[in-house]
Amino acid sequence: MKRYLLRTLLYLSPLLALLAYYCFIVDKDAIRGDLARLAQKEFHYTRPPLDPNAPRTACRDVDVVDIAPRAADELVVFGDSYSAENSRWPDCRWHQFMGGMLGKRIVVAGYFQEPLEEFLRALTYCPEALSDTVILQSGERLLVTRLCYLDFDNISQPQPSQKQPDKDHWRKVWRKTSTQPIEYYKKQLGMDMPVGRMTLKRACFSIYPQELFFYKDDLQHPSEQEYNRALYNLKRLDSLAHACGKTIIFVGVPEKYTAYRQQISNQTDTAKLALEEPCPFDSVPFFINMLPLISSMVESDRLDVYLPDDTHFSIPTAQAVGQYVAARIIGKP
Repeated sequence: MKRYLLRTLLYLSPLLALLAYYCFIVDKDAIRGDLARLAQKEFHYTRPPLDPNAPRTACRDVDVVDIAPRAADELVVFGDSYSAENSRWPDCRWHQFMGGMLGKRIVVAGYFQEPLEEFLRALTYCPEALSDTVILQSGERLLVTRLCYLDFDNISQPQPSQKQPDKDHWRKVWRKTSTQPIEYYKKQLGMDMPVGRMTLKRACFSIYPQELFFYKDDLQHPSEQEYNRALYNLKRLDSLAHACGKTIIFVGVPEKYTAYRQQISNQTDTAKLALEEPCPFDSVPFFINMLPLISSMVESDRLDVYLPDDTHFSIPTAQAVGQYVAARIIGKP
């Protein structure tokens, strides 16, 4: 029996050593963003500072069924991960800067994986819960896909989130802790979303200054048929909103690769991405293409317009995006 136990411990020793290394030695704070893990890099850098004088507003995140009761000074936003709450920069989301300029508090509604579907669901079943103006936001990677596959005829009713009492708290804690090393090394080995790396013409980041890390999915090029279908559905969504007495503002955010594309050395890919000129959505008056603004920030030699180790933009860029959208809304006739 003792010999069996000793052999078992011997066989398990590499796994136990790996677990101990991860739990007690690995600097998990150094592996800060999603791209950092996938690119097998550790990033130690100082995030760009927040302008303390920039007006911001409060924000609450709710399911579609929980939008109401909505206060008169609240503006409803449907967005993806660019709009979602992030512990790395709490209370510094782009729409909070927008709300600060507009004098509106923000309600981020729905499930951020499918913001357009969630808006259509709210528009169909509870339009009275929406503000008169609704902000829609989508990252460039899924913008065309989300619009193409928007099913206007088979939209399901909004359902409240199923929050069950946590009866097995410690079991869940153990399960989560035990799977962390697996997930960490899964990402380290590239068994997740594949990451690309390209060299830039000049320093654009405060760490690994001339290395651009991005999701390879950013390089997807929609077909002309997909563009046409997406544009048709966008106009149809706007018509439905107007029929319910709502005005939509659609914010398209470029992905990291697109934002830095002009700075890439030896660029060989010439195919047009979704928000690059000529962008078919620019013909729609309520569509706000953020690529020109963000490109101008990159070209002005600013560091960390997007985070070095993440797919998303930094706090100063979030501020610029929010204030630009607010200015467009205020400037509307």
